[in-house]
Amino acid sequence: MLWVLAGSVLALGLAFVVAGNGMRRRAGALDRSPERAEAVVTRVRRHWWPMLLDPLGGPVARPVVRFTTPAGAQIEAEVGWGDGPAVARAGDAVTVVFDPQAPGNVRIDDPRGGAAQNGVVVILCGAGLGAVAVLLAVVAAATS
Repeated sequence: MLWVLAGSVLALGLAFVVAGNGMRRRAGALDRSPERAEAVVTRVRRHWWPMLLDPLGGPVARPVVRFTTPAGAQIEAEVGWGDGPAVARAGDAVTVVFDPQAPGNVRIDDPRGGAAQNGVVVILCGAGLGAVAVLLAVVAAATS
């Protein structure tokens, strides 16, 4: 029974590491050649998927922003996971950072940090789950 639990915890930890790395990589693309623009939050999408619930049990809020690129293109894009403050409401004026090669890759420019910092936190949580899995495996080996 402990082996199954250890395997499950390890799989969850690996999923966290993969997700956190994805968040970091996506943020890295924005940091290499960022463009900034003034934007308006047009709406906030709330995701109720169980894996997207925040630690307090509520939905994850992802703002949808509309902005104009320096080239004049109008873009409306949903901010990625961990990339927007939950306090953003429809009608709020925000500054966004976007990838000029892929303007739909956007985040709200927020001094509290974005996906890169959140990605590191998610990776560390995954590593912690991996350590718990190893501990469970050691206990399972000792008791069998």
